Amino acid sequence: MKESGAFLFEMIPLGRKGMTMVELLLAVLILVISMVGVALVFGRGTAMMTGEIKEEVIATQAAQERLETIRNLPFDTLLSLGSTFTAVGLSNLNNAIGTVAVTDPLGSNDIRQVTVTVTWQSSEGRTHQKSLVTLVTRNGINRQ
Repeated sequence: MKESGAFLFEMIPLGRKGMTMVELLLAVLILVISMVGVALVFGRGTAMMTGEIKEEVIATQAAQERLETIRNLPFDTLLSLGSTFTAVGLSNLNNAIGTVAVTDPLGSNDIRQVTVTVTWQSSEGRTHQKSLVTLVTRNGINRQ
């Protein structure tokens, strides 16, 4: 049985005991170029994600602001709400549209489902949407 170290020396041709400096530099150069390429890809991906996360936060804040405003309105005015809204944050998004939908999910005159949606286009041209849903009752929160 051969020792594991002896096998390695058999692979090297006779008269040659290791790598030359040129081979080592070439290997390091290839490694550095590939690492720079990977770093650039990660950098671009991170920048895109950061932009999309920022847009998502802006849309969520605008929808939450509108939802809180609606929750403070008298119950009987919910059905007369407009179907669109504007908010300060929406001006920071591309082609942003805020919509409000009020439905009667249970067929009751005492509860309404309010859906607030913000739709926008990212800087890459993809359409995104953020929706928040709440229930509003005639008697307020936690009252029957």
